[in-house]
Amino acid sequence: MTTKNHILRPGTSPDIKYKDTVFRKLFSDPARLLELYNSMNKSNYTDSSELEINTLHNAVYLGMKNDVSFIFHNELWLYEHQSTVNPNMPLRDLIYAADILASKFYDKSIYSSVQIKIPSPRFIVFYNGSKDFPEQYTYRLSDAYYKNPGDEASEPFLELKVLVININGCYNEDIKRSCKTLSDYQTYVSLVRAYSATMPIEKAVSTAIEECIGNNVLREFLEKERAVIMSLSVFEFNKEREFKIVRQDEREEGIRIGLQQGMERGSIITYVKQAVKYGVSHKDAINDAADEFNVTEEYIRNIIAEADIIC
Repeated sequence: MTTKNHILRPGTSPDIKYKDTVFRKLFSDPARLLELYNSMNKSNYTDSSELEINTLHNAVYLGMKNDVSFIFHNELWLYEHQSTVNPNMPLRDLIYAADILASKFYDKSIYSSVQIKIPSPRFIVFYNGSKDFPEQYTYRLSDAYYKNPGDEASEPFLELKVLVININGCYNEDIKRSCKTLSDYQTYVSLVRAYSATMPIEKAVSTAIEECIGNNVLREFLEKERAVIMSLSVFEFNKEREFKIVRQDEREEGIRIGLQQGMERGSIITYVKQAVKYGVSHKDAINDAADEFNVTEEYIRNIIAEADIIC
């Protein structure tokens, strides 16, 4: 059993997968996932065995991962948690959904004269980043389209909408009130953020865990998964913090080699360094960086070579 105030150091973390998150770990449990579903849909289903969880751990395209996806009552739901604003979610969810449907219906004849019925997709992002964001907001795939004269008056041939739910502070209290797990999760994240302002992140995470357990906030989950949650949280918050710190270096480098290219290069270097720092293999770090920045692995390897990163 993990001892009180045990702090996980780089290189001593449990065997977790890079890009796993506390949110994914928490809601991979069918009972908690059904609780969240009921909260979102104002329903009261009780049989979590009816959920067909099909979360992508390694999609065909770019090795991408999503947080939680499942089919329930002829609907395909994709839940994603994010601490940063990402207007590219419609494109990502399009790829996720296509991959899930391809794997589910690969043995069906799509050339048949009989129509194949598919679950109706629903896309939700739960946002709890530090940047101000509306209580709810809808991203549309069509917002990313190149616009030609007259396009505004015509309906897009392909549309995909992603509903972003802000779970910070007093936002969307009705959803959090009816889903204690989601409310507790946001309480935990808020505590880590608050404590990290005055103490090292490892201590902040450990203190937040202790306080949550003492106040019956995610108590069973944190007691059972403490070592993994410590490692995941330290990684998540360090990554978020270092991405903010590196922005100035990215801008300075951008002046020399072009702002967009320079910022991307700096972000990639930080991403790979953080992954390796927390025990991720060189190969997996490159694979996930390619996923994150939508570039090839060869491009990542070239940047690493130029930056002389020791892995």
